[in-house]
Amino acid sequence: MSSSSSSTENGSVDRIISDFRADFNGDSDPLTHMYEFSRRSLLRRDGFVPSFNCSRRASIDSGTLGIPDVIRQVAEDLKKENESVSSFIKEWIDSSDDPHGIILESSPLTSMSPISSSSNPRSSLSGGTPKTSILLTTLIDWDNDFLAFTGTELITRSIKIFDSWGFFDSSLVLLPELTQESLALSSPPQSVAPLVKQKDKFHAFIKSVSKNYRASNPYHNLHHAHSVLAIVGNMLRNCTPNWFSQLEEFAILTAAICHDVGHRGLNSDYYIKTKHELAIQYNDLSVLENMHCSLSFDLMLRGSNNFSSDWPEDQFSIFRKIFIQSVLSTDMKQHFELTSKLGEIASNTNGGCVIPNLLNAEEKKTVFTSIVHAADLANPTMSTKACYDWAFRVVEEMYAQGKLEEKRGYLVAPFMKHPPTQVNEFAKLQISFVGYIVSPLWKAMAAIWPAALSDKIEQIDKNSKFWEEMRDRSESMMHL
Repeated sequence: MSSSSSSTENGSVDRIISDFRADFNGDSDPLTHMYEFSRRSLLRRDGFVPSFNCSRRASIDSGTLGIPDVIRQVAEDLKKENESVSSFIKEWIDSSDDPHGIILESSPLTSMSPISSSSNPRSSLSGGTPKTSILLTTLIDWDNDFLAFTGTELITRSIKIFDSWGFFDSSLVLLPELTQESLALSSPPQSVAPLVKQKDKFHAFIKSVSKNYRASNPYHNLHHAHSVLAIVGNMLRNCTPNWFSQLEEFAILTAAICHDVGHRGLNSDYYIKTKHELAIQYNDLSVLENMHCSLSFDLMLRGSNNFSSDWPEDQFSIFRKIFIQSVLSTDMKQHFELTSKLGEIASNTNGGCVIPNLLNAEEKKTVFTSIVHAADLANPTMSTKACYDWAFRVVEEMYAQGKLEEKRGYLVAPFMKHPPTQVNEFAKLQISFVGYIVSPLWKAMAAIWPAALSDKIEQIDKNSKFWEEMRDRSESMMHL
């Protein structure tokens, strides 16, 4: 950096500090005033203000512990668990680093410079929560019974989520409400071309993706993929409105529906231990997740599905990078790192307010990848019935893999040896899954977005009590 640019930056900082001191009269809480001052400054500079979550919240452990500390703490706690539970949680801990993690470098969508109205039609307006149509609100409702929909309904609903979002028709772009302040300080909204002009090809792509989900899988099927799409959509609307450009949201949502495409009901460790061609191809690193990405783009770039064929190269490149990052984040080996990084973001807010424009590129990546990862683990945030039904399917699929491995002469992990009909083992596995994995992640999410997610923590606690009661009842029956 040149001395002239450095002096300019120092001058800017000094000016901001001076302006803040002049603006602060001592009558209000300095921290609250700082956020209000930042809000007004951003509005003057960018013409819009992101939606802020400024409610106070308690600190969380994952925000004060580094990633190695978190893993060591979990490993120590696992010594108290039985073999089945311990082996299951250890599947989520991996000491090797993934060298293929992609970090967006300098791009207009990851830099913290304001995004122009041409790339984000919301950015020229005020930062209120975007108006969401009644149809979209229904489609992304957390309480939908996703397992009740037929295959045809799942495809139709998935397409309607994208249609209702405004990606294909500029007249449907969901803009936030105008305020007198924004009208005075910002330019009139400009006409915006649709992000995706080849709507029919995108619809064909979604249908191709849907056909590549195996209905025979108890869990990793189109029902699960659609539920993740809906939950991601819900969080983008209610947790991070205006945080991302339209292209970014499109990439994140597309990754959500594609994140398990081609899944065969077997986890990555199966392909590694059997020396399967997929494990060889991807060097044992995020085997399934890399396959999902590869298959998605193979389907996407086929002529009748190629909705991006008229995009500029840089637009496709940005879409692809965000898509890959989002899907790779669903690798369970990334879990503790994401949870810890979320905790750091929450603990650095000094009062519970995260200002999107002040996040650096890595923090912004943590936010959107965590949204996809959390949606993939959202079953315990749903109603107790839905939580039970999804959990039964997960364990059923794991047990089927265990039987296959046993038949082929491979060592079977203890947590794969019990069908969900063995109630005591089933309940204990869910208690450990929620306690060690799900709860810390969602508490970190709720610390950043308490207004939108605090009720999910309450539901997690309610479901945990359900599993504990199931365990206690089964143990009582065993002692009769």
